Amino acid sequence: MTLMNRREMLTSAAGLTAVLTLPVDRLLAQGQLQYTPLELNQQGQQLLDPNVSNLDDHEENALNDLFNGNQNQEANDFRDLDQDINAILGNPGNPVGFNRDPFLQEGRGCQERIRFCLRMRDFRETTVMTVVQLIDSFVGHWYPCNDILEINHCETKIWNLLQDPRPDPRMLNVYLFHMQWELDSMFRYHRSNGMFQQHTTALLGLCGTLRQSVVARNFQGCRTDFVRFTVATSMVYKRYYPQWC
Repeated sequence: MTLMNRREMLTSAAGLTAVLTLPVDRLLAQGQLQYTPLELNQQGQQLLDPNVSNLDDHEENALNDLFNGNQNQEANDFRDLDQDINAILGNPGNPVGFNRDPFLQEGRGCQERIRFCLRMRDFRETTVMTVVQLIDSFVGHWYPCNDILEINHCETKIWNLLQDPRPDPRMLNVYLFHMQWELDSMFRYHRSNGMFQQHTTALLGLCGTLRQSVVARNFQGCRTDFVRFTVATSMVYKRYYPQWC
């Protein structure tokens, strides 16, 4: 590790393994880590689907209103989500690896859960997060570039929360789960070769480490590990998804 410069570390498999495994204090002391949100390249940006962007925006609204406790507005958010799914099912655009039957099955599964919550006016955290998880899986499967953009939004949200001297642990936990589900869907449906399995498993493990820090109210530890996480995420995506990142 000491023989690697920053560029070598950030572009090699050994460097990625180091970021995922070496003690974060050593990496920070060597100046190797700084907050690095995930970014789409130009080709990835051109593949964003506007209907899916609307779905992601309304998913974000549903999370915001979950914390606000505004059930009437939450119902409006879920109606927006229902309409978004309708628009996507009616005009799928160009899903990656499109296969009509599983695509419709997953999309309708999201819609059924959304409509069930609307009928029952059930907008508790557990039920809202069930919808979020279904949407994250659907988007990550068929619209990976939209998923990458949403991971960027989650990283930014978490980073901003961690700048507060006393972050909201409930909100942090929810967004960490949200981000992990997006990552998990990408890695499940868009696999690669080489050390992909080892690197992605280690990256998902960092999500668990971050949540443990939040539960323990170790926010300083969460801040430093989150810097490592964002660097590692960008490295994983640039290495295994160069067509998009």
